Amino acid sequence: MTGNITHTKVSIIADDPNYDIKPSDWNAAHTIPASVPNVTSTADNDFMAGLSGAWAKKTLVETKTILNVNVKKVRGTVSNPQAVYAQRAQIPIMRADAALTITRIHIVGPDTSPGAELAGDLKYADDQVTGSFANAVVIDVCDTTSGVFTATSGFDDATVPSGKWIYFSMDASPNADWKDFSIEIFYTYDD
Repeated sequence: MTGNITHTKVSIIADDPNYDIKPSDWNAAHTIPASVPNVTSTADNDFMAGLSGAWAKKTLVETKTILNVNVKKVRGTVSNPQAVYAQRAQIPIMRADAALTITRIHIVGPDTSPGAELAGDLKYADDQVTGSFANAVVIDVCDTTSGVFTATSGFDDATVPSGKWIYFSMDASPNADWKDFSIEIFYTYDD
């Protein structure tokens, strides 16, 4: 056998050119369309993303945001918050191992009556040694309404420097109807 194969018959119908696949047909159908921007000049960490019916070049950070892979979360439940408040009003949550930005805060309690709301602030500070919480900064005021608080924007200061302690600080002892409450904090690393 000499020479190169230029096309292959896939038809069981003899000599029917409608069923031939030629290399030129394959290449035409599988090339990157001209509508894709900057296909010849992308960086190693650029990605192509289909957005609203069109292709767009995105950086690694932008692609992580689109795919929602860089959003982290911490969540927990505080049982018997009256007793916790009597011991110490601040509830340590986590230490920021790198600079991060808070993107969502969600608090839910067991009582929806207006007279039994939870009042507190999500904050960060230099440390939690002996309960001093030095150089505290308010991330957001987190007072519930009908037993719920949710914030996704409008934070007082959502950017937490590396090494800071994030904590929830209750303003007053919660109503006795609050047997527990849950808190969720969503964040992204500032890379």
